[in-house]
Amino acid sequence: MPKPRADLTAAFIKTATAGEHWDAQVPGFGLRVSPKGKRVFYVRYRIRGGKQRREALGEFPHVSLADARSRARQRIGDVAKGLDPFAPSRRQSFKAVATRALEVMAESTRPRTVQERQRVLDRELLPRWADRAATDIRRGDVATLAREIAERGAPVAANRTLSLVRAIFNVAIDLELVDANPASRSDRFMRDEKSREIGLSKAQLGKVMKAVSAEGPEARAFFLLCLYTAQRAGALAAACWTEFVVEDALWTIPSEARRKLKGYARLVPLTAPALGALDTLRAEAPAGSRYLFPSRNGATVPHWTSWAGVPRRIRERSGVPGWSMHTMRAMFRTTATRDLGVPAEVADGVLGHTLTSVGHVHYQADKSGFMLKEKWDALSRWAGYLQAAQEA
Repeated sequence: MPKPRADLTAAFIKTATAGEHWDAQVPGFGLRVSPKGKRVFYVRYRIRGGKQRREALGEFPHVSLADARSRARQRIGDVAKGLDPFAPSRRQSFKAVATRALEVMAESTRPRTVQERQRVLDRELLPRWADRAATDIRRGDVATLAREIAERGAPVAANRTLSLVRAIFNVAIDLELVDANPASRSDRFMRDEKSREIGLSKAQLGKVMKAVSAEGPEARAFFLLCLYTAQRAGALAAACWTEFVVEDALWTIPSEARRKLKGYARLVPLTAPALGALDTLRAEAPAGSRYLFPSRNGATVPHWTSWAGVPRRIRERSGVPGWSMHTMRAMFRTTATRDLGVPAEVADGVLGHTLTSVGHVHYQADKSGFMLKEKWDALSRWAGYLQAAQEA
């Protein structure tokens, strides 16, 4: 027996139980709630010949009820005029499908990742497939794509491109734009990757740290805070002043997708050099500034976009090539566990890596403060190592 129609509202959608719920305003428009709570709008209609079609319109709350209902009305109107949205002559191009898929993925993705995906799409995929129907792309096309990119000496780019193709088609399947993913089980096309990271000697690290002194106060403080806290550059670039409690010498990184932290906030101890860098920033901060590194063009986004040039300038000035900001995190992990007597799980806690043990996941009540004392000790030892390298 079919379910009665419901007056779909935002409040109803948030509490709707698993199953299908039909809209009372637009016949054929409805909401499907999965057993895990995923809520997807869809529209159902019949084309000429009586064949029934079902088309996904987007996931709530990323797509609003008003937008989904409007799309449903438009689709039903097109069908009433005799149009078949999925007829061969109306199949969507790969460019259209990929653009729509990236829009959906962007709703829960860091801005820098969104930009990188768009770059890969523009450079690797659209020159090959832009005008091809997405449904015409086959596994052989994906294999050829991976081989051609790898043969020009870019195995990592080949792997990243394959991953993006797979993600695009997975989302397209969810949106019912295609029926299959030609990049599924693409692991067989993946190339071996060698780590891009290098290890700096203590002497090289000293040269790098001495070269930092020639930077301006903002860039110098940025580099030193990243170095002495062993945190991601992107996490620091997006930091707000409210995250720092100088009296307790603590930085609380909130749980956010753009910080690459999920589930709970992380507490990062601030050693004396880190607090000194913070004082430098405070003296340079514009009045009323919310962010440690506010955008210079007046944009309100919580991210400083100039940090990428800092390591490039320091590499040139120090004469030590080949390292990145991530190299410094890798150096902390290696040096702390190999030379400073820091247990591996403590080093991982400092780095903000999620601990997956049963005890931590299911029994640890205070995840944010877990091993805080040990992290203090680890970063204090690391600060001593860095200062010794600079003075050598």
